[in-house]
Amino acid sequence: MPAHRPAAGPRARPYRTALSRLLPEWHRPHTAAAPESTVVLGAGVLRVLRVQARGAPVVLLLEDLHWADPETLTVLDYLADHAPEQRLVCVATSRPGPGPG
Repeated sequence: MPAHRPAAGPRARPYRTALSRLLPEWHRPHTAAAPESTVVLGAGVLRVLRVQARGAPVVLLLEDLHWADPETLTVLDYLADHAPEQRLVCVATSRPGPGPG
């Protein structure tokens, strides 16, 4: 069965470099040296979710956030800030104890 791939439509193109950190098949060697901010990454994730949802509400499930690095938490914060206008619900799990998150 083929792997499900996110839509790579023109609306996602400005975020392609940032999203290549999450989607290895979008990586292009000539853009590897161009770092993108976590805000750009968060905006790209929202754009891909919107394209994939085709107008339907989205539930994003994120597990084990107690292991999340600060950059991941910054992206999650961006997603949470923009969730209402995007018809997005973020459900996250975390456990007390060790871990950077």
